[in-house]
Amino acid sequence: MGSRIKPSESTKDRSNRKRSRSPLQSIKKYHKWFALIVSFFLLLFAFSGIVLNHRDLFSHVDVPRKWLPADYRYDNWNLGAVKSALRVSDDSVFVYGNIGIWLTNDRYDDFKDFSSGFPRGIDNKKIFAMLQTGNGHIYAGAQSGLYKLDRETGTWNRTQLPVSENRVVGLAQKGDSILVMTRSELLVSSDTETPRYAKADLPPAPDTKNDVTLFRTLWLIHSGKIYGFAGKIVVDLMALALIFLIVSGLIHYFTPGLLKKISGDRKRLGLKRTNKFFTRWHNTLGYLTAFFLIVIALTGIFLRPPFLIPIAGIRVPVIKYSWLDSPNPWFDKLRDIIWDEESDIFIFSTSEGIYYAGSELTGNLHPFHAAPPVSVMGVNVFEKSGTGEYLVGSFSGIYRWMPGHVPGRTIIKDHLTGHPIINSGRASPFGNFPVSGRLEFGNREVLFDYLRGAVAMPPSIEFTAMSAGLNPDGYEHPDRGFVPMTGEIIENSPISLWNLALEVHTGRIFFPLVGNFYILYVPLTGISALIVLITGFWIWWRKKRRKRDK
Repeated sequence: MGSRIKPSESTKDRSNRKRSRSPLQSIKKYHKWFALIVSFFLLLFAFSGIVLNHRDLFSHVDVPRKWLPADYRYDNWNLGAVKSALRVSDDSVFVYGNIGIWLTNDRYDDFKDFSSGFPRGIDNKKIFAMLQTGNGHIYAGAQSGLYKLDRETGTWNRTQLPVSENRVVGLAQKGDSILVMTRSELLVSSDTETPRYAKADLPPAPDTKNDVTLFRTLWLIHSGKIYGFAGKIVVDLMALALIFLIVSGLIHYFTPGLLKKISGDRKRLGLKRTNKFFTRWHNTLGYLTAFFLIVIALTGIFLRPPFLIPIAGIRVPVIKYSWLDSPNPWFDKLRDIIWDEESDIFIFSTSEGIYYAGSELTGNLHPFHAAPPVSVMGVNVFEKSGTGEYLVGSFSGIYRWMPGHVPGRTIIKDHLTGHPIINSGRASPFGNFPVSGRLEFGNREVLFDYLRGAVAMPPSIEFTAMSAGLNPDGYEHPDRGFVPMTGEIIENSPISLWNLALEVHTGRIFFPLVGNFYILYVPLTGISALIVLITGFWIWWRKKRRKRDK
């Protein structure tokens, strides 16, 4: 009788032990399967994130667009190919934008690459603004800096500016002064053969506060830029650590299966040693980097919808001693500039709104009481179109703006339909008519839709309906009303590695496969990464506690 009781007790004990281990086993399963599902996507995040953190370093690397899905190929001057054009003589026009600078005639039927002097790489040739001064000097504001044309050699020479940032986003002339705008500074020089630029003290706005959007703070924490170059290096190291964790985890997962297939004690022993090495460092590196990786994953989730929506309007104080903590009230906020000689004012487009100041830039910059809707991605068209009238275009649409300096005197009209609008300020980041540029073509105005390309004004009834979101059946292409892109331009306009990395990092590269569901790529992958990181740390902590208890 006693001998029969012992096996029964032993079975019960084993059952209890199984139940006691079940939570750990469940956590291990979550860790393993979530890791296997998202490992490929996390590798894409890691590699693309390193590229995004070092734009200047990778700016010379290009990728042919023919290697990418059709959505990434130029057709009808789409994808921001053209921002605008500068007529420099009766029969010479510079067309510029993401394709660099191309010289054409007044009929736009012959194009010549005119980028000699720019550094190698299409990203370095990305042009934001061009200006011909009263003395005939021609300037180009580019991603890689300010360039002045040597007319004798047809070569662009880079101008040294007294600022650390390269990107020049705006150019203007006031009398005999040239104004150059970067994202943080306004620089002024006389219009001479060898200009010498000095910083202009741009006064603050009366409503200036030492705060920023929560979105921007999270974005800078996510990239590490919140603490400058050192912070970016830390995030790069975390990306490399993530790559090692993924590779070592895959080795650990596939080793048992490989051991069953490999014959020979020597090979089996070598594989076991390799697995032991990677498993040990997987655990060690995992718990050392878990906190940082969780922060990176968590901040990344809030940079895309749907988690972006609840934080979009929240502002927070600037983090002390961070990259954003600058005495310059316009640090990284400037986007474009207009000098209006008739009204004797400067108009500034900024990430905080549109402001104006007197000709001497004294006193505060004042916000307009009402301004056109502007995408958070900034203005792409910002120019004077008549007396007291301006065109303001962004990925949220394009508007005719007649500002009044007192409430109730401003007129804002949709430039496509002519209908007045009431709502102003921030708008949808990407609307039905995402404007990427504008130019004059003969006696016609041509707008550039980022997705559909050139659209002649006035637009067709069908296109106007489509831009209003009505999407008429059977309508696919706008009235082009502009010359087609030449094969030479398309062949010589690849995508930069940095821009490709951005498409991968945001998930837009998957749009041809999943359509608008790509918007869930970042949050779903981020949540899965959090599950992997938290369960991995919990497994390590349980094992360490058990060893300590023994």
